[in-house]
Formats: sequence, C-alpha cells, structure tokens
Amino acid sequence: MTTVNDAQQVRVQEGAAEPRLTWRRDEQNHFVRRWPWAQRTLAHIRELRTLAEFVRDQTPTSAGNAGNRVLLKDAESHLDVAENAVLGALVVAW
Repeated sequence: MTTVNDAQQVRVQEGAAEPRLTWRRDEQNHFVRRWPWAQRTLAHIRELRTLAEFVRDQTPTSAGNAGNRVLLKDAESHLDVAENAVLGALVVAW
C-alpha cells in the first residue's frame, strides 16, 4: 500500500489493473456521513455487488454456464470501479 495523502489516510492498492482506493471503515464512514449522496450511492453499489455474488455462487459450474459466471465476475469488477469513482469524488470534494 502506498499513502496518497497522509492527512486523508487514503491508500491505493498497488499492482491492481485499476488502482483501488482503500479506506479504513471509520475513515470511510466519516466521509460518507458528510455527503448523503455518497452514502446512498455506495449502498446501491454494495447491494448490486451482493446480488452479483449471490447469482454467481448459485450458477452451476458446468461448461455451459462458464460464460455467465465470467460475465457476473466482470459485473463485480465494474461495481468495484464505480465504488472507486465515488470514493475518489469524496477525496476531491474534501
């Protein structure tokens, strides 16, 4: 982990295809409470991620479903990018 800004305690995961902001839970809660739109958006993203994980886990691992499982994994990756964008907007807004 590399510290991007020590005052904000925002870190970027190195080696990832897309840099991913990681926050300690208390830091994230502090920022999210200040901006209700972020709280709602992150809640929706997390609900969608939970749904995608559930559907992926319920999809049989047969060869015919391999493509569906890959698509669901891709959807989870896109949700990670969306969450990253919201957290990045919070850093800019702060």
